[in-house]
Amino acid sequence: MGDSATSRVWKRFLKAQSAIRTALAAICPPPRQATACGDRLAALATIAHLKEAFKASTLNLIAAYQTHTQSFF
Repeated sequence: MGDSATSRVWKRFLKAQSAIRTALAAICPPPRQATACGDRLAALATIAHLKEAFKASTLNLIAAYQTHTQSFF
């Protein structure tokens, strides 16, 4: 994936975190961690939740999310 494609996916991910976390909450509770503030820490919390939700998947996190929810960020 080129740099511009990666950047576009990252921006979509950042904008969609609330919807992503809502969808993930239906799959599993969020992992325990310290309360975080700020965009970077919120993104890390979302990534940790993705890892928890799809830890048994052989797909990468984005593909596992997309396959499970039938939607993209």
